[in-house]
Amino acid sequence: MLMVVFGAGASYDSFSDYPPETGAEMDRRPPLANQLFELRFANTIEQFPQCQPIIRHLRQQGSDLAPNVEQVLQKFQDQAGRDPERYIQLAAIRYYLQTILWNCQTQWRQVTHGATNYATILDQIRRYHQRHQNERICLATFNYDTLLEEALHVVRVKTKVISDYIASDYQIIKLHGSINWGREVNNDIPDIEKLSEMQVASELIDNAAELKISDSYHITSNPPRQAPFVNRPPRLGIQKAIQPIRPPLLFPALTIPVENKSEYECPKEHSQTMERNLPRVTDLMIIGWRASEKPFLKSLGSSLERDTRILVISSSREKAIGLVGKMKDAGITGNFSTANGGFSNSTRIGGEVESFLEV
Repeated sequence: MLMVVFGAGASYDSFSDYPPETGAEMDRRPPLANQLFELRFANTIEQFPQCQPIIRHLRQQGSDLAPNVEQVLQKFQDQAGRDPERYIQLAAIRYYLQTILWNCQTQWRQVTHGATNYATILDQIRRYHQRHQNERICLATFNYDTLLEEALHVVRVKTKVISDYIASDYQIIKLHGSINWGREVNNDIPDIEKLSEMQVASELIDNAAELKISDSYHITSNPPRQAPFVNRPPRLGIQKAIQPIRPPLLFPALTIPVENKSEYECPKEHSQTMERNLPRVTDLMIIGWRASEKPFLKSLGSSLERDTRILVISSSREKAIGLVGKMKDAGITGNFSTANGGFSNSTRIGGEVESFLEV
């Protein structure tokens, strides 16, 4: 069984015409973790003022000693039990992240026009699957964006509802959630019909510590205006005799990027599907993932067979070699190989991905 793991570096280097080393379109490409709070996203911070007090701590100060974003957010999350205001600030961060990444992806689409490395690698995987028709493909991603989903047409897969993600031969596991996912909120908001979308989002943020968020996930296809996950009740027309069913109120289903992520942000049946797949994996590709998620590292170490073929792709061979060492330290064994360059370089004709999949 083939498994591919995508990290933030995959989306950052997802267009071969403009790989990161060219320095092109840096303001429109999907950001890495330490770029999530750059000044280019300042307009969105205005939309969610509850997170404004902590933003300065999430911006890098130009020093190698400056703490990274995950460390700072971990500190704030640890404080939430003693300081309820932190729940509010972190809820605003979820809305902020969901909005900037949706907007950034829209801009990136104008650059790539869909011809991304995700489409290329899915075509390469499609040919692999032709030779292994009895096996499913597991595509695990830690990215919030939907660049992978947008490329799934290459393998004739659509993700219109949550169950679609694991229904075909190509099982997509989004371990940290997604910008187009929401979880149902069971709280009531008084006079919700009279509130704007932004006002409803503000109510949810301000009451974050008391929210009853269910394990029911939904996909939204609506682009964000102010608060993209607020599904307002449909307006009744004059001729309408039947009260329409109000869409569920949703809260962004994506994880806060903290240093020690103890839980996945995806339906349990998705993570359980992945765990069942791991012992069957014979071929594993790691693309743009920093190997920092301890629960996933533990699962790989306890489930993978010792002879699993593992190709590690990072921004350079040196970084890939470093990741191999990190994975070995976590107890992961296998037949490791490393790519010379990033996602763009490794998916070219005759590149490491093609060679790996054709063995």
